[in-house]
Amino acid sequence: MAAKSTTVGKLIENLAAFRPDDEEQLSVLYVDAEGTFGTKFIKRFKNLKKDDMIIYKEHIIEDLWENVEAMIDAQALDILVIDSIGALQTNQESEKTMDESTVAALPKKLNTMIKKFYKATEESKLTVIVMNSEYTNIQTFGSYGPKNVLKGGQSLKYGKSVSLELKKSYSKTNATIETINGEEVMTEVMIEYTAKKNKLGAPMRSASTMLNVNREVRQTFKYALDVINYATKFGIIEKAGAWF
Repeated sequence: MAAKSTTVGKLIENLAAFRPDDEEQLSVLYVDAEGTFGTKFIKRFKNLKKDDMIIYKEHIIEDLWENVEAMIDAQALDILVIDSIGALQTNQESEKTMDESTVAALPKKLNTMIKKFYKATEESKLTVIVMNSEYTNIQTFGSYGPKNVLKGGQSLKYGKSVSLELKKSYSKTNATIETINGEEVMTEVMIEYTAKKNKLGAPMRSASTMLNVNREVRQTFKYALDVINYATKFGIIEKAGAWF
């Protein structure tokens, strides 16, 4: 299993790499726990087809596992993507109020689910990709300990075979800047990959690739800028420095 990344659509390009050269059809279940996945991402990758992917919107982990387990037992899955751990909830968490304690409810459920994934991946060709994000550890402010933590507990940390850390380079030298209507717009950014853990090869190797932020950003930005300029010109909105 793989874990650790940052933004929506971040592993779509990686999914395309799973398709073999002989164009063998793969069945992909994309669990959209965040509720932010759009099918337009699929069109941007020639090796990914809409018919190959099942988009499943679910954030309750018990309901998620019930349906995923049925598909695994039927050997109907080649790739399972969970996006993301931070958006998952347990039934216990969803039923209680914000003031009621649900300490470690999600890690306990994930621990059980990951153990079942072990058996499923050994008995079939299933590949599980888990997305997660780093959060600031407020318990270590001004003291020793990890500054950032991952949601889901320790079982996910030790249970995965490959851990890829994705970071965006904020340097303008590692980005594509285009001038549109006199404004500089970043249309491509560099994404750096680091294999923090790798049971299948050498760890701590790094690579980078350019990610197109949005193929429609040029036209979209142009239209948005035109609307703002006309609104400012006719007094619909007022501009004060960098604010409107």
